[in-house]
Amino acid sequence: MRRSLRHLAISLLSILALSAAPALANSAEDQIRATFILLLSKYVTWPDGAFASPTAPIVVAVVGNPALAERMRALANGQVLEGRAFEVRAAADAASAAGAHIVFVSSPDESRALASAKPIRISEKPTKLADTDIAIRLESGRAAFAVNRGDVARRGLKLSSKLMRLASSFE
Repeated sequence: MRRSLRHLAISLLSILALSAAPALANSAEDQIRATFILLLSKYVTWPDGAFASPTAPIVVAVVGNPALAERMRALANGQVLEGRAFEVRAAADAASAAGAHIVFVSSPDESRALASAKPIRISEKPTKLADTDIAIRLESGRAAFAVNRGDVARRGLKLSSKLMRLASSFE
């Protein structure tokens, strides 16, 4: 597990190095987001009943960013986690992300629309941490994330203590 966390940190730092060229900045940032979201799933325990069967896929929905969904789909291709493949969907809005286990949204409004749903809501630049479960911030060549611990627990989700040690405090 420690090796996985180290791999996550090294991957994020390597990807950040690519963002030096302005033309590649959006692509590199999408690579960081996609890598983080997929690796995050290794550190989540979903509640009983979250999956239809022991081999049902981990469904990831990306709301409003088809380029990120495509990058994540390419990264997830062929990867299996505890017998589950990844299924990545591009979603136009929160309503079309129904049935996903992890949902990435850029808009605080979309994240709020998912407030009563069961997926892990990952947002970039939420208005406040209460609007999401995990907030990602990419600034000045660095990546950080914060976790809304209370909301994650209320949903019956468990995040690894190893992941939680890497979380930042920001809003």
